[in-house]
Amino acid sequence: MNKKNFGDNVSYIREKILELPRTRAAMMALIGYDQLLKLETGDGNPTLDTILRLADKWGVHPSLFFLECQDICEEKNAYENAIKNWNQVFLNKLCDKCPVKQLGKIKNNLYRKR
Repeated sequence: MNKKNFGDNVSYIREKILELPRTRAAMMALIGYDQLLKLETGDGNPTLDTILRLADKWGVHPSLFFLECQDICEEKNAYENAIKNWNQVFLNKLCDKCPVKQLGKIKNNLYRKR
């Protein structure tokens, strides 16, 4: 894992999973637009505090930022398949810290806020 991969993950989670514009995502995480842009392009040097704040404010587990891209895609696909079938039993059987379950919580929270 390098800063570029970390940035790609942050960008992917923001764009594809949370479906947030960078401006809103930065405001939610209480960081500047430029700081988020630097993180996403691999030019930033995030502190642990920044990583934990991003995870907390975006409602994701911090480990999602450090997964390989393929793992994130597989978890997103698993989540989407569960939603398509709306198999609540599947989601309930997952550990609370499981990234797939975290993605489900994110989507549910975003839809409630809209």
